[in-house]
Amino acid sequence: MPRPAGVRNQDFEEKRLALVTAASSFLLSDDVEAPSFRQIAIAVDTSEPTLRHYFQDRSGVIIAVFEQLHELAASMRAAAAVVGPSIEESVTDYLDLMSQYRENSLYIRAHRFGIRESMIDEKARRAYLENLVMPGVEAVANRLFKSPGWSGPLHAARQAAMMLMGSSIFMVLHQELLNGKKYAPMDVDAYFERMKIWMKPGLAEHPDPSVQN
Repeated sequence: MPRPAGVRNQDFEEKRLALVTAASSFLLSDDVEAPSFRQIAIAVDTSEPTLRHYFQDRSGVIIAVFEQLHELAASMRAAAAVVGPSIEESVTDYLDLMSQYRENSLYIRAHRFGIRESMIDEKARRAYLENLVMPGVEAVANRLFKSPGWSGPLHAARQAAMMLMGSSIFMVLHQELLNGKKYAPMDVDAYFERMKIWMKPGLAEHPDPSVQN
């Protein structure tokens, strides 16, 4: 007797997780560009009706992959949130960490996937923001806010986190995702060292423009 519509099989979550893992491996591959729902089903070796049973539609698959990436990035967020003995050292250590991420293929592929899907799907845009972008911002903001020597409010720490992350991520994506290291090579180590010189004084002694004198 067929299962009534809407009823889940007992191993629903286990099978769904296996499909998400397979879809993630496919969607984050270097040679994949915005595949259709049918192409995703073929890649994970299942039928479109089965994939629809677990995710409803293409957006559901993409959101599930972002949710899995959120879990996989937990250790990265933990490292980004580590507080140094001073605001200057917290900034230095964070930029050293970002410099290392240019060798982290998961980090690069996850942001490539996020940027690509955000351009074509509103639901994916929100999922990228909520699962990868803002958790990263909050991790770095907490690092700065809790560092000895920081004197601004939490919202200012979030703004500083956006500046640090934006300039760092763009350099990594420029060199790795856009293949800048081949077509427009830059001295990435010198870039991050220069950022330390520029950013540390500003974050250690900064006026808060939101506070009226």
